[in-house]
Amino acid sequence: MIVEGHKEVARRLRQFAGQMPGVVGRKGLRLVAKIQKGAIRNRLLTTKRDSSGSPWAPWSDAYAETRTPPRHSLLRDTYAMTKTLKTQARAGGIDLGSPEPYARFHQEGDGVPERDFLGVSSDDVPEMQSALDDFAMEEMERRGLT
Repeated sequence: MIVEGHKEVARRLRQFAGQMPGVVGRKGLRLVAKIQKGAIRNRLLTTKRDSSGSPWAPWSDAYAETRTPPRHSLLRDTYAMTKTLKTQARAGGIDLGSPEPYARFHQEGDGVPERDFLGVSSDDVPEMQSALDDFAMEEMERRGLT
């Protein structure tokens, strides 16, 4: 679940799902997933920082000699992880990740330096909160609840 550790977003998602269950709740989750997917793409393509804002570990000197900037950069060679990011809204949360086999190794630091690209940063939270608030208001207006 991508909202772990971000109590306010998690609280709003629960509140939102309770007030407008079913399809509307799933739409809200998909909205948050879309925002988070964009943030992760930005990490992979631009910032090269984890969700806490720390820069990723650089390549080893030996590996760096095999790379050709700007075509190659940390976690970007063929754009496979960026292209294969998947999201799925489910009851109580959102699953987000890449099916690329090496994605887990980089995320967890399994045999390679950890380069955490998933997760919610403190910069992502206000955008999610605002989007959920706007969406909830639109849905309430559409249903004549305001």
